[in-house]
Amino acid sequence: PDSAGRNRMDQARALRVAAEAFDLWQEGCLSEAEERYGDALADADPGHYRTPDIHGQYAGLLTRLNRLTEAGRHYERALQLELQNESAEAHPAVVAARYFLGEHYLRMGEPESARRVVALSLVAAQKPLAWLVEAEALFLSGSTGDARAAGERALALSANTEQRERIRVRLSELWQDSEAG
Repeated sequence: PDSAGRNRMDQARALRVAAEAFDLWQEGCLSEAEERYGDALADADPGHYRTPDIHGQYAGLLTRLNRLTEAGRHYERALQLELQNESAEAHPAVVAARYFLGEHYLRMGEPESARRVVALSLVAAQKPLAWLVEAEALFLSGSTGDARAAGERALALSANTEQRERIRVRLSELWQDSEAG
């Protein structure tokens, strides 16, 4: 129990407060959103399948606030909880958590960490976003040929024209540098 004498794990409240936090974030009320995410996580059941989402959203807010070290801890926690809830590497929630953590490592300038975190998704789930992280990480590491091949794989796995175009735009720098080299 907390100082008010109530049990701290209240998943329904945690989800409600997290939804409020997300709305505040979208409205630009970042400090209020941060406080609400803290409240939501204090009530959240680590074993509940929705708790990793709260960590992931909070990590996104912390990224927006440019507090990348803190954000990384929440992206890592989201992946850890997803793996506890669902051990199958091909499960969409696990693939998504690996993708967001990989993206975080790319933002931090840690391409090898990004590659390491998405490596299992490349094999288990043939999804373009893991290959996109792989392509960018290889590019940052100076392996432009391998980066181009990974980018081509991401494009080939795209679900539709819109997704393919978003990937193409994101990788445009890679394509230009590869063609110039």
